Amino acid sequence: MSYTPDGRLVRLLNTVTQMADLLPRLHEELIAVARGVSSILLMLDTRSGELRPVSGHRVASLPLEPWLTSPAEMHAITQAVESGAPVVLTALASAAPHLQEALGASTAVIHAVPVANSETGILMIGVESEPPLSTLAEPLEAVAAAFGLALDRARLEREVWLQRELRQLLHAFTRAAAAKLDVGAGLSVICDGAVRLFGADRATLWLHERHTRELVCRGTSGPRPRGSATRVSVEDALSVAATTLRRPAAVVVMSRADAGGLSVPSGIAIPLKGRRRALGTLVIEGVRVELGDTSDVLARADELGRQLAAAIENVQLLEDVIASRRRSGEAPGAE
Repeated sequence: MSYTPDGRLVRLLNTVTQMADLLPRLHEELIAVARGVSSILLMLDTRSGELRPVSGHRVASLPLEPWLTSPAEMHAITQAVESGAPVVLTALASAAPHLQEALGASTAVIHAVPVANSETGILMIGVESEPPLSTLAEPLEAVAAAFGLALDRARLEREVWLQRELRQLLHAFTRAAAAKLDVGAGLSVICDGAVRLFGADRATLWLHERHTRELVCRGTSGPRPRGSATRVSVEDALSVAATTLRRPAAVVVMSRADAGGLSVPSGIAIPLKGRRRALGTLVIEGVRVELGDTSDVLARADELGRQLAAAIENVQLLEDVIASRRRSGEAPGAE
């Protein structure tokens, strides 16, 4: 009698809500379906175009660097994504030795994971011998769909959480800035919020002064370090704030891994782009970016940058209107 996981998968998705608990259970279902020995879930990093492991089950270790780059591996992955059906990669010892080592098996079954938002997931199942795909395709598709639903749910939960946090943060900024009609009055609120949002050590916000062609430090989380610069030229090639000003999106800076492959404090620099010009840069220091999580962290940073830039520009426009009216009222002959 063939294994039919559909009912069990529905119960899992309904009752197990934490990804740390759900993914291992889904891996168990996957291995049971394929009669395998191990499995790995990978996601495509849309910024770098590299596949990175997200989770594994019954594997000795997961490589931290991008992998699955040999011609045989790439061909099999492309075929699985384009066909939506399982693909078998045999003779791993010669075709994909790193994959054989990770899976602890001589053969791999590859299946794409349907994930929304143009993301791509890949499942790798280690098996001892080539399985009959005619009977394996339907149950494998069901488990892959469950992985996709779990990943979609986790992404949506992260987005809801992020939007709620951003809404509260930007409301606090707008309220502080509007009370004094001064952008700078609310920027330290933004820096404090960015530290909380990213679990960081420190944040600094630089605004662009067009007439001096400089970036001016207008907000920090906590006291400003003694002797730190408060102005930098927008042409300063050694300034993270200045070089980020011209970038199209957020970037990780000062990123590295220690000897054990663990994350270490990194920095995120976010360009603030207005509708007509560059507004400034937000630099967040001491962010613990786990290997494989870079794309998600930068997506959060970009969303913060977009919403913050819009809020700053709105307050600046209000400042300009009020300043213009004051100048008109002070002009000679004005009533």
